[in-house]
Amino acid sequence: MATIQQIAKAAGVSPATVSCVLRNKPPFSEKTKEKVLAAVKALEEQEQVQVPQQSVTIRDVANLAGVSISTVSNVLNGYPVGEESRARVQKAVAQLHYEPNIMGRSLRRERNNRIIAAVSNPHWSALRGIYGAADELGYEVILMHSGINRKEDFARQLEGGMAQGILFFDFFDESVVSQLSERGYVVQCGGCTDVKSVSAVRYDYEAAGYELTSELIRLGRKRIWSITGTSRRGEPISFLEQYHAGYLRAMAEHGLPVPQGNMQDWGDDVYLVSEYLAKDQYVSNMLRLPPAERPDAIIAPTGDGAALLIQALRRYHLQVPEDVAVAAALSSDNLHSTYPYVTAMQQDWNTLAYESVRLLCKLIQSREQTPERITLHHDIVLRGSTHVELYPFLERPLEL
Repeated sequence: MATIQQIAKAAGVSPATVSCVLRNKPPFSEKTKEKVLAAVKALEEQEQVQVPQQSVTIRDVANLAGVSISTVSNVLNGYPVGEESRARVQKAVAQLHYEPNIMGRSLRRERNNRIIAAVSNPHWSALRGIYGAADELGYEVILMHSGINRKEDFARQLEGGMAQGILFFDFFDESVVSQLSERGYVVQCGGCTDVKSVSAVRYDYEAAGYELTSELIRLGRKRIWSITGTSRRGEPISFLEQYHAGYLRAMAEHGLPVPQGNMQDWGDDVYLVSEYLAKDQYVSNMLRLPPAERPDAIIAPTGDGAALLIQALRRYHLQVPEDVAVAAALSSDNLHSTYPYVTAMQQDWNTLAYESVRLLCKLIQSREQTPERITLHHDIVLRGSTHVELYPFLERPLEL
């Protein structure tokens, strides 16, 4: 039977290039890949090819078939897969003479009741939701830090059989989320990322931004600022982008101007909002503007930022909400840390995490690869930071 050298000779390339193509390890051109695969097919038909069995992995099969590793696994284990994908996997298995490690598969099945929860700054109520749902469904949770662990760390857990899926709670790199979804089951929890091809549990942040801005306009506010920004690494934050889109829609409907410049776009690392506001820089810069250009309402990215903004405004002898109304795009544990209490979209961290784990486990058990997206009901809770009659500690939901 033919060797790698014979394949190389038939394709007119070097043995090293053949090895790279079969294992999908660039660099090589698309034309070279086609020549090698054509040679493999021709020699296979002559029953002359023998790819070294000990070096072939499930990743090699997935690369040759052009599918994800989880799809290959589903085919090998007899789970439902599309006919076209199944045929491609079976053909790749035959071409590469791949034989699954039966012992390894057996061991992985025994320990594969684990999921990964990737978090960087977890709320206690979110952890209750994660562990509560996992315990109900018979899954163990591997807690990993999404700010420290790299893509390779998560991939190693999936491919090594230590876990079947990942829940990304507060993670901003959409490319990593997308790539890992090809290696296992992934669910996006909340609004940090929004990869359309990956399952998610989230709120309708665009609708929330529209509703909150419309309520501020109803109160007579006309110079409303909605602060945007990015993550610590410069990645866009999905929920802020969508919230801002809702804000822009409401302002446009009422013919109100939208301010331009960095007073509204925080730029890099929106989560340094707290430090920035604590130094009073934002309010100081705001007061340098002509009175007609200063905001009469500000929507901060987080509850933490809104609370500190209120304190900074007070130090400059500005009254909240009389002079400037303050709200938060997203609630946090510090909404009640200052007075007046802060108006915000109320995000139920416990429910969000609980439903995300349930969806992840459902996808694992059903072997379903079609992304499923769940939108939870949201409430905007009005408080004294925007409504004088609720000052300082009263609250009520916004009625649409």
